[in-house]
Amino acid sequence: MMTGQIPGRRSPLPSEVNSECPSKLDPIFDKMTQDRKDSRYPDFDTMLDDFYGAFSDSEYLAKGDLILWSEQPKG
Repeated sequence: MMTGQIPGRRSPLPSEVNSECPSKLDPIFDKMTQDRKDSRYPDFDTMLDDFYGAFSDSEYLAKGDLILWSEQPKG
């Protein structure tokens, strides 16, 4: 979704494809798309730890913040 391509080891990094994507996401994306399963994140919480560590300035909320979403019905 971040690059518009199917992820894999030959995938470009998100910041290379989308200039609006922060380069701080590149190492996270790289780890998520490793070929070997044991080289990837073991779970979502571990990935979030790296995400919030990369954006420790609270640019994207803070760990534990709750986000609610609602869409108006069409019609």
